[in-house]
Amino acid sequence: MGPSQHLNRMIPSASRKSGGPILDELNQQLLQRGVKYFLPTSHLEMVGRVPESTPEVVFRAAPQSGLIFEWLGSRYALTNHRDFSDHEQRMVRSIGRFLSTRYALLFDSETTAGNMPIFGGLAEDRYVSTFLDGRVFGDIRSATTLPDRISEAIEVLRISALSSYEGKRISTGALLFGTLPDACHKLPSRPSDALQYSSELTSNSQLSSHLRWITDDRTGGRKGRHG
Repeated sequence: MGPSQHLNRMIPSASRKSGGPILDELNQQLLQRGVKYFLPTSHLEMVGRVPESTPEVVFRAAPQSGLIFEWLGSRYALTNHRDFSDHEQRMVRSIGRFLSTRYALLFDSETTAGNMPIFGGLAEDRYVSTFLDGRVFGDIRSATTLPDRISEAIEVLRISALSSYEGKRISTGALLFGTLPDACHKLPSRPSDALQYSSELTSNSQLSSHLRWITDDRTGGRKGRHG
């Protein structure tokens, strides 16, 4: 059982006081695994402790190439054989942003954390979602109110890639529309019989030949159908 599954089992009874050390260790494992997944040639090292344990990842100025950040009472140094690109730095910050929000939700008394989608699925999908659209997991409020369309799309594509229909492999794709107006492209209208683009679609393989496009939450995260 991986750290994410252990964390999910502990959610119903989590409290910052009683579950602190164990939860901190599990979350630190998620951090290390996430960084290694997206930056496999990098080296993440815990270089010391800090006086104050913060539930949010805090980045510090690094004296040379690399990244320095603190989380849950530990200071980390992330290095590589070359300078990190802007996108790589953004990915590390996205991982930190998602894990910080997820950690905070564990101790939010007004949120039924165990029922939140943020604790389901693959954490790697959530990191990509945060990288592409940071507003969804920007804080507790957004994480509990905004739909995570990107993670849903990734899950559907993954399941579809492993599926077949009438002995043939299903070929599918998704077009994600951003939240800002695009002067070059008009947002497509939503058909009245639009289907929710989520994992439920994969339960009926006959839908694969009818699905055409996906829109974001401005059109309800629906997918058009033709044929």
